[in-house]
Amino acid sequence: MLVLLAVNWPFTREAMTKQLEHASSTKVEVRGFRSTYFPYPGCVLEGVTFRPAAVAGAKPGEPIISIRRLTIESTFAGLFRKTKTIR
Repeated sequence: MLVLLAVNWPFTREAMTKQLEHASSTKVEVRGFRSTYFPYPGCVLEGVTFRPAAVAGAKPGEPIISIRRLTIESTFAGLFRKTKTIR
């Protein structure tokens, strides 16, 4: 079971950035990242900035929102569910 979790760990910097971009329809930048395992699986993102998505070659706009520290937590049972969403 531990090998399965290690191979399919959902809380990577890339996965979280993609999930946040998809959920917000923005471009997301993350300055710092670390996974957490106990007591809850998840991650901590630092310096998270949401910007409007760039339009064909244009530079991204001014930040819509900036978050100093964003903590994402799950449950170990939740790691085995097929559907994972950010709300």
